[in-house]
Amino acid sequence: MDPKLAFTILVTGADGQLGRTFRDLSFSYPNCKFIFTNKESLSITDENTVEQFFLKNSFDVFINCAAYTGVDLAEDEQALSLLVNADAPALLAKHCAIHAVLFIHLSTDYVFSGKGHTPYTETDLTEPVNFYGYSKLLGEQQ
Repeated sequence: MDPKLAFTILVTGADGQLGRTFRDLSFSYPNCKFIFTNKESLSITDENTVEQFFLKNSFDVFINCAAYTGVDLAEDEQALSLLVNADAPALLAKHCAIHAVLFIHLSTDYVFSGKGHTPYTETDLTEPVNFYGYSKLLGEQQ
């Protein structure tokens, strides 16, 4: 992104590792206004909350860094993993489309088998080996 361009950018998952990285990088783009949310300030799994957030705020780009990241726990908490990693991205994408906001959803290499010997690309065959990877893959497909 050209640092001279001015956008308002919403970043979810601001308290997580990826969200904190975006916060650190945001200082390299002084022309852009960043809005950072966490699960307390924006529940991405609640339709009404998401709808109200879009109505009350204006932004050009929505970067979804929020995720259920408990790789091992996802096996036991499948419903929660699906809610956050699959259903929520679909909900967010829907509202971004309604409000003409560019939606960027970040996934994980866990959507692949882990057997590759070169860096993965977007066109590589997905083959998750655990429920976490499966839930993230569903989020990509929504």
